[in-house]
Amino acid sequence: MTSSHTYVAKFERDLSNVSVTPYEGVYDGENHSVTLNGVIDGVDEVKYSTDGQNFNLDELSYKDVKRSGDGTVEQYPVWVKVTSGGENKEIPSYIKIEPKEVTVQAQDASKPYGTEDPDPLTKVIVSGTLNND
Repeated sequence: MTSSHTYVAKFERDLSNVSVTPYEGVYDGENHSVTLNGVIDGVDEVKYSTDGQNFNLDELSYKDVKRSGDGTVEQYPVWVKVTSGGENKEIPSYIKIEPKEVTVQAQDASKPYGTEDPDPLTKVIVSGTLNND
């Protein structure tokens, strides 16, 4: 006796293991973005937003320090929306870039009163800048 069976399986993507790691670092002149974890390339659609409402496919990246009106360092808000099949997951995150320490050192100099000023009287040494910043 021979029997024939047809089985139908439906698979749903479990997005519970999808997460986003924020970026925090010191200014280095390079663009930085958040890191996605648990996303399957070619299966999951990833969109980004700066306000949590308007999403698009363009990955968000920043390189400059963000400051508030009073000079406090702030985070760039980033929302990530991962869609797979009918499942959606929105994850809030951020990018925070801290200022790089720059040193400005003036060398001592002197001149006798009444003599002509040398050009320049004081040399300045600047260290810690990147890419002609």
